[in-house]
Amino acid sequence: ANTQDGEESKMRSDITRMVMKHDGVLQIHGFYADTESKTVHFDVILDFELDDRQAVFEKIEREVSKAYPDYEMNIIMDIDV
Repeated sequence: ANTQDGEESKMRSDITRMVMKHDGVLQIHGFYADTESKTVHFDVILDFELDDRQAVFEKIEREVSKAYPDYEMNIIMDIDV
């Protein structure tokens, strides 16, 4: 992860906080932000026991996209089984 730069580091902290507050989120990993191309990539690991993983995932996508409207978000849902 390229978190040496101040802006990427701040984004990582903000997005991690945003994502981790959701029930059923176990971890966020593989975070990569590129401020030049305005893209962010990361994986979200959701608990297999969640009733509606897709709904939680979509809510996370909406929240993060709303917080960073200028960025293209590439979020991947992982499931911890």
